[in-house]
Amino acid sequence: MFLIPVERNNPVVKKPFATWSLVIANVLIFAITYFFMDFEATVYEFGFIPSEFKVLTLFTSLFLHGGFWHLLGNMYFLYMFGDNVEDIITWKVFLPVYLFLGVAANLVHYYYNSAPDMPVIGASGAISGIMGMYLVFYPKASFYISIGQNMQSANIKSNAFVAVGVWFVMQLVFNSISKSGSGDDNIAYIAHIGGFITGYIFGWILKATTVDENYYNNYGDKRIKLINENEKAIKRREQADESLISFDKGEDLGKKWHSLGKDEYCCQFCGSVLILNEKELREKSYVCAVCNKFNTKLKKHKESSKTEKLEENEYYCSHCNSPVKLKKKEIAAGHFLCHNCNMENQKLVKEPIIIPDSELLAEDEYFCGKCGAIVKLSKDEIGAKVFICYSCNTENLELLKSKKDNLELIENE
Repeated sequence: MFLIPVERNNPVVKKPFATWSLVIANVLIFAITYFFMDFEATVYEFGFIPSEFKVLTLFTSLFLHGGFWHLLGNMYFLYMFGDNVEDIITWKVFLPVYLFLGVAANLVHYYYNSAPDMPVIGASGAISGIMGMYLVFYPKASFYISIGQNMQSANIKSNAFVAVGVWFVMQLVFNSISKSGSGDDNIAYIAHIGGFITGYIFGWILKATTVDENYYNNYGDKRIKLINENEKAIKRREQADESLISFDKGEDLGKKWHSLGKDEYCCQFCGSVLILNEKELREKSYVCAVCNKFNTKLKKHKESSKTEKLEENEYYCSHCNSPVKLKKKEIAAGHFLCHNCNMENQKLVKEPIIIPDSELLAEDEYFCGKCGAIVKLSKDEIGAKVFICYSCNTENLELLKSKKDNLELIENE
C-alpha cells in the first residue's frame, strides 16, 4: 500500500532552473555510477557512513541513488516541491539551502542511526527539507492524497498542509516500526524526519525576513492569475473524466442518447459527452473539455453533415458520428476502435448516421419551442401541456416532439 501527496494546482511564475539542474545532475550521476563504474565501491567511497565520518560524504551522498525507482521517486518529489520553493526564495538561495538541508538530514541520521556501518545515499533528506519549507510558504496549495495498492489508486482532494502532514506522520510511524526491528532498515526515515523539521524551521526564518514580502509584492497578482487559469483547466479535465460515457457494444443508437442527463450534451466536434454548468446552459454555448473547441449549440447527439469531405483513410464512427483516421491495418481488417467514444466499429462507414428526432426523445422528453433544448417533463407538466425550459427559462405552451416544429415556431416569431 502507498500513500503519497500529489500537487494539484500550484504554478510557478519563474522558471525553476536550479531544480532542473539538480534533477539533471542526479540523473547523470546515477547513469555514470550505475552503468560505467563499480557501483558498490562508489557507494562505500562517496556514501555517508556514520562510523567513518567524512565531511565530503555529507554532500556527495546526496547525489547517489540505489536504483532506478529510488532515483525516480526522489526526482518526482524534488520537482513537485522544489520548483515552488525556488520560485519564492530564488535559485541563488535555493541551491545552498538544498545542500544545507541535505547535510542537516545526514547529521540527524548520524546521531540517531541504528546501523553505523551502513552507507546512506540519496537526496530524500534534502528533499524532505524542501517539503518542510513548501509547507511554510504554501500550506493551502491544492493537493491530492493518492492512496492505493499495486498499480491502482484513489485520489482524495485536499491541501498541502493535510497532504504533506499525512506524509510526515507516516515517516514517524515507519521510523518507529523500523526501530522495533520489524520494518525496513534500508530506508533512513530519521533522515527524512530531520530534514523535514530543519526545512520547516528554516522556512519560517526566511518567511520572517524579506522573502515572503518581496515575492508576493512582485509576483502575487501574476501567481493568483495563473492559479485561477490552471483551476479552470483542471476542472475541465476532471469534468471530462467524470462525464465521458461509455456504452455497451450493440446498444441501440436512439436509446444511447436517452441515457444522457438533462445537463449532459454532446460536443459537435469530437462527440464527447459533457456535463454543463448553469452558465453554459443559460448561454447555450461551451468549450469542450476534451477537444477545447467552442460549441455554439446544445445537442444531445453529434450531427455530421453528408457534405463533409473525408480523407481517403477517414471513416465515420457508427456510434458517435465522429470522423476517425484509420491506419492501414485497421482498414485492411475492416474494423476499428473509435478514439472519441471508445466504441468498437465492425464496419467502415463513409456516410454519417442521421438519427431521427423521434429516436432522440424518450416518452417524457420534449423540445423547447424557444432554444431547442431537450427537456424531461414530469407527469403533471405533460398533463397540463405547459413547462418551463431549464436552459432558457422560457414557458412552453406546447409539447413538441419534432425539431421541425421548433424551427417553424422560431421562424414565426
